[in-house]
Amino acid sequence: MAGSGIALRLPAPVGKQKDVIYLDEGGEHLVLGTAGSGKTLMAIYRAVYLAQHAPRNAGSTLLLTFHQTLVTYIKSLVPADTKQLTIETFHGFARGYLASQDMLRDNEILTPSNHERFLAHAAAQVASRLGTSTIFDKKPAFFADEYRFIVGHRQRRDQYIAANDGRGHALNQQQRSRIYDVMERYWSLRREHGFRYCWDDLAPIAARQLRGDTTERRYKHIVVDESQDLPPAAVDALTQATGVGGSLTLFGDYAQQIHLAGTASADIGLENAKLTIFQDNYRNTAQISRLALALSRLPTFRSNADLVEPREPRADGAPPTIWRHADQTQQMTAAVQLAQQDSSSRQVAILLRRREDEADLRRLLGRTPATRLHRSVRIWPMGSGVFYGTYHAARGLEFDTVIMPLLDENLVPNQREIEVLGREEAAARESNLLYVGITRAKANLVLMHSSSLTSLLPSPSSGLFTEVSGAAP
Repeated sequence: MAGSGIALRLPAPVGKQKDVIYLDEGGEHLVLGTAGSGKTLMAIYRAVYLAQHAPRNAGSTLLLTFHQTLVTYIKSLVPADTKQLTIETFHGFARGYLASQDMLRDNEILTPSNHERFLAHAAAQVASRLGTSTIFDKKPAFFADEYRFIVGHRQRRDQYIAANDGRGHALNQQQRSRIYDVMERYWSLRREHGFRYCWDDLAPIAARQLRGDTTERRYKHIVVDESQDLPPAAVDALTQATGVGGSLTLFGDYAQQIHLAGTASADIGLENAKLTIFQDNYRNTAQISRLALALSRLPTFRSNADLVEPREPRADGAPPTIWRHADQTQQMTAAVQLAQQDSSSRQVAILLRRREDEADLRRLLGRTPATRLHRSVRIWPMGSGVFYGTYHAARGLEFDTVIMPLLDENLVPNQREIEVLGREEAAARESNLLYVGITRAKANLVLMHSSSLTSLLPSPSSGLFTEVSGAAP
């Protein structure tokens, strides 16, 4: 960045982006931006600035992001010898802190699958003790989702039972009471088997420990990218972890909020943060941006007070393509063929809703070199090529071309999500995930289906698409 001494393999910040990098070196800052506004770029530059270049208050800085894939990507853009800068996920930070306090040893965190298994056992035991209730017919993933909400918001039994928060059809007080019974039995079962935590517990436990920890903080500054799904407990932990006189800066886009959909920044302890808003979209073409905006205005899309509506980008391009095929196998085959053709000079991503579909895609890719968007990636590939993974795994990333197969009405919203969450809540979350996938595309976007296109997207007759059938678009 000219004149700053910050040398990164990133585009130079433009306009208001520069102001964010040089925000006050103390206090809390919340930067809300639309997709494509350069939040990750600004987060990286600000973290490096605070670590090395802040004239009055430079110091050890922690840059947190949503998942390990993004950590690998960000590390590829920052020189390895950058001093006083740590880049990791929130769970990595919380786990490291608890270990430093002798509160976490190896094998004390339940895996997600075992977490659901323990919840299922707890539900069965509570049902046998208290009798029948429709709430006990719910799948383990339902209880896991409620658990994430309860511990993330640090709700006691009375608070949870009295809360008005809920899914599309709010749970009644008796149902909430039974759910909390399951949680209490789950905690007992977990202790009996030697597990102190699941991953969702790390935020509230770290926050509580930090409040009583009077030692000097490891980090003077903390910067968070993709912060929109941080629960209140995590925000509290980060506030407590920030050094005296330091700063906490969070970047987020509430249109990409999934697990905390509908929760605003004031609900998680950021009501006093200094707010900066970005409406400019520097990533997507005007045509892709119009589709994303139309999606965000549909009744199924979950919004809140912090949603930033974008200005239309100046960049012009081709309309997104809807490509209809005879069946799902042809969709996947065509997606691979298109990616192979386009990847000689571009970065192309095939994005999927379900992780289970990745194996079929990998088989169809054959010997084609392709990077799976997954925590196992340790070196980020530079230049053109094929990438594939879920919408979740693509958050924070961008690609020249994005291909999204399997967008049929009978597949989206996902049937498993409907069974776990109910149709209304599932549709809201799936809509936000579709927004994530669509806005990863810089120039070219191809959507595929076989039967009817999912109703979570704008109608094919909306004028936002080019439609093709059977042949390459």
